[in-house]
Amino acid sequence: MSALALTGLLVAPQTALTKKRKHRPPACSLSGSKTLLATRDARVFYKTSSKTGSTTEYACLFVRNKRFPLASGDSDPGGSGDTASLELLAGSYVAFVRGHYDDSTRYDPTFQGFPSTVVAINLSTGAELDFPAVAAKPAASSVSDLVLRRNGSFAWIGSGGGATEVHRLKVGDAADALLDSGANIEAGSLALGGGTLYWTRGGMPFSAPLG
Repeated sequence: MSALALTGLLVAPQTALTKKRKHRPPACSLSGSKTLLATRDARVFYKTSSKTGSTTEYACLFVRNKRFPLASGDSDPGGSGDTASLELLAGSYVAFVRGHYDDSTRYDPTFQGFPSTVVAINLSTGAELDFPAVAAKPAASSVSDLVLRRNGSFAWIGSGGGATEVHRLKVGDAADALLDSGANIEAGSLALGGGTLYWTRGGMPFSAPLG
């Protein structure tokens, strides 16, 4: 057998293997989806179903290659469902604010809104934690600020029922901690520097360890 023929036999299996690998979809991919947020570790994306018209948002850790739904619903007239906002990725964690909408409420003059929930998911294990925007769990609430650390600790500023509060969840804790409350807590002031939280109330700076 010639050296050229032998070389061809050695190269052929590698070529076939290369072609096979090219057809393997990338981790956390979904045909027809669009990326909202991505890091080197994970991706947040959404896809609208051509059959139902509903849109579902997902988060996925590349090394795990498993999609976790964050919210899903139909935003067309008459539709309803859940929403995801303020999405953050850090390490193997995703944090976001889950809300709800129902198109029929636009005809109700007494409707004040739905409650918001702060959610964090460990994309490696699938473990999920969720907390109300404010401790009193009013019928309507919102979250203006959300920060997330790579170790899974997170914090937020929530408002509702006449209250504005700063909450913290340290990784490993089962319950969140109320750090501050007052109508003069400034929305948009929550920041994370290293392992320290910073926010503003009444024009004065405050801080606390995030953990």
